[in-house]
Amino acid sequence: MSKSNLNIRQERFCLALAEGLPKSRAYIEAGYASRGNVAEAAAARLFRNVQVQSRIGELQAAAARRSEITVDDLVAELDVMLKLARDTKNPSAPPMAICAHR
Repeated sequence: MSKSNLNIRQERFCLALAEGLPKSRAYIEAGYASRGNVAEAAAARLFRNVQVQSRIGELQAAAARRSEITVDDLVAELDVMLKLARDTKNPSAPPMAICAHR
């Protein structure tokens, strides 16, 4: 399900949730006019919307892929630094490896 199935406020709500905002705050940030318990109830109702749930899943999957790539990159850099430190028997060599690796 793509974001085109959602209106702009629903998309903003999904994006705000993906950024980690609480439901009621995401609801308000998306442009809905509500306060207090009304915002909480309306946000909970919007959160149960099937299209909204699908979009949140898409956003979370994309974030997971980005995180995975970042972790892989960091591990590769650490491997390079560790190898250089062992090969040169110089614990200060890893910062140089980072500069050379990039």
